[in-house]
Amino acid sequence: MDKSIVVESFDFTSLRDISQSIDLLNRVFGPGTMDAALWNWKYDQNPFGRPVGWCAKRGNEIVAVRLLWPWMLAPRGEGEKLAYQAVNVATDESCRRGGLFSRLNAHAMDWVVSQGSFIFNFPNFSRHSYAGYAKLGFYTLASQRWLLAPVTPFFLRYSARNQNFGQSGSLIDSLSGDESSVLWDRAALEWRFVNHPRNRYERFTSSDGDTVLFSIIKKRGVRVARVAYSEGSFERRFLGKFFAYLVSRGVFLIIYNGFNTNFGRLLSSISIKFNSKDGIHCCFYPERDALEGSQISFELAVLDYA
Repeated sequence: MDKSIVVESFDFTSLRDISQSIDLLNRVFGPGTMDAALWNWKYDQNPFGRPVGWCAKRGNEIVAVRLLWPWMLAPRGEGEKLAYQAVNVATDESCRRGGLFSRLNAHAMDWVVSQGSFIFNFPNFSRHSYAGYAKLGFYTLASQRWLLAPVTPFFLRYSARNQNFGQSGSLIDSLSGDESSVLWDRAALEWRFVNHPRNRYERFTSSDGDTVLFSIIKKRGVRVARVAYSEGSFERRFLGKFFAYLVSRGVFLIIYNGFNTNFGRLLSSISIKFNSKDGIHCCFYPERDALEGSQISFELAVLDYA
């Protein structure tokens, strides 16, 4: 262990530490991973509270960082709780295999326990980070593969009808935010979807009032609708209307991941769909004996990139 490296709480008011952390994240994960706009949105403008973090310094140089951003959660059957999601983490190449990942996470884990709170995160199936979280003592509450649903001839029967299908020009108007484990109020919805510095979201609302918020992305040259938020009962007829609308936009595939949502159950019920080999785990620390997977409901809205 390099004794010249000191672990300390991250100072979110230090422009030097912020700049070094942005540079570190871009060195480790590639250019464009983080910039000032994304940092400000994520850590300064978050309506749920103040972030916390720890960093490792060699002199005045940050060589590793672990940051948490806050979310106000209310799992079914439990009260409201300010919890923290483990997000940005990086270690400079010169300091790897020195145990800094474990040291920084140990500080974070001890701190949330002292606050009577908990950490949660969503590591991918295909990433080594999941093994790291398991080794640290995180427990897996639920796991879900990515769901891909193409447009089928059944859905195209709607294409001759009015393509708007109740699409709203206002992104978050009339949304209740009460079907998720996240306590979405108007300010939180506006921050997450209207003010996101990188993603442009669209809304589709059917005549039944069911709503999805999604972004259109490209995968191997194909335009794909990535649904980040849903609200409603979602009967089967919703998909016909939504998919027909997507066809009018030149979109022929939908991608989704979520835990215990009506929209996810609807997508899972159709006959023509695909589950990718990859997916996401829902991990918590510390272990909570009373909390079960059926009590939580998450969608991609809790991930900063989706």
